[in-house]
Amino acid sequence: MLDCPQATVSDRGATEPEKADHMLDTTTKAGILRRNGIVVPLQPDPETQGWKDAVDALFELYVMRRAARSLRDAEEACDLDLMSRLAATSYHRRRVTYYS
Repeated sequence: MLDCPQATVSDRGATEPEKADHMLDTTTKAGILRRNGIVVPLQPDPETQGWKDAVDALFELYVMRRAARSLRDAEEACDLDLMSRLAATSYHRRRVTYYS
């Protein structure tokens, strides 16, 4: 059958995604975007598909930017850790002087 746990087979045999309980609705996504300083278009009607599509697109962009920032931060932390370990294992060479 299917390996995807969220897909169900309808009576016609076609697969359709099952709405998971952990999915966010559009108004919740809009609230998250507003709390993070992103301007969200006003909701003209709860059933307006254009508004839902706009909020979903903004939320998708927000999630991608947040993931990219997390990856950059993690990479920077790894680089700093590597530099710190390299600095801890290096030693200072003694300067050779020929003073009498």
